[in-house]
Amino acid sequence: MSTHRKSKRLAGRHDIFLPPFVVPKNFGRMYFIFTKPIPTKGMYEAGVLSDKKATDELYIQAKAQVQDGIKFLLKKRAEDPYREFLPRLIYETTVPGKQAPTFQV
Repeated sequence: MSTHRKSKRLAGRHDIFLPPFVVPKNFGRMYFIFTKPIPTKGMYEAGVLSDKKATDELYIQAKAQVQDGIKFLLKKRAEDPYREFLPRLIYETTVPGKQAPTFQV
């Protein structure tokens, strides 16, 4: 197709740009937990990081701690009456100045 025919075919065409409109699916709460730190100070100097068995144990400990934290948060999220947006909104509008309560760690 020649350039002349393309320009003639597109003449008079007015494209309108519509920006994407995105609405989040869920306004649910975000759950975070910070667990006890795993002591690693001095491990490099002591040569522990070059010991495969010691690093495997450290990895297993860290992985277990993360999995326990996730399990805890999933349990608490299931029990949270304000995890969804609407109940939280109703509570926070009927009790001015107060945030919807959450669980104790």
